[in-house]
Amino acid sequence: MPDFVDFMLRTGSPRLTKVKELKTRPSYHPGTDYWKALRDKIIAAHQTGYDKDTVNSILVNLDSKKVRRYSAAVKGYHRFIGKKKPPWFSPPRATWTIEDLEVNINPELGLEIGGQRMAIKLHFKENQLKKQNADIILLMMNQALGANLAHGDTVAILDVERAKLFSSTGANASLMPLLHGEAVAFSTIWAQI
Repeated sequence: MPDFVDFMLRTGSPRLTKVKELKTRPSYHPGTDYWKALRDKIIAAHQTGYDKDTVNSILVNLDSKKVRRYSAAVKGYHRFIGKKKPPWFSPPRATWTIEDLEVNINPELGLEIGGQRMAIKLHFKENQLKKQNADIILLMMNQALGANLAHGDTVAILDVERAKLFSSTGANASLMPLLHGEAVAFSTIWAQI
């Protein structure tokens, strides 16, 4: 999902560059996933009742190239959680499909916050997540995960560094033509290069 969202956030020729990058990129390998170690620590911390020290331990012996970004993300995540110890549930996963495009929807966290169960996608980008972009991501999440969510569950995306949570209880159908158009544009570019 992050790759498709990156594509949507670009305009003009950078979109072509993004699709070329994706088409020539080697298969996923955990060793090249910049944020994997922190995602894994956050998940592990919640699965055992949330222990702040588990998340902080990622900063010990961290590669010097990651210290600044990881430190900011850890600080933001602690601001988001505060003193809460939200109960964990395994978040559903699904594939969002439109025409020839398939996008994996894999929220990292399933947390109950303030009595509300949320399937939460973590956003680690340095640029602030804007509401209009979050709304598109939430629409994709609602469409893909809707049938796999328990009654009353919501989907959410957390801008980790800024501790800002965007959530949705249902799909914003008015954005569907835009999302469909973005998917068609991506597929067309992919087929042409």
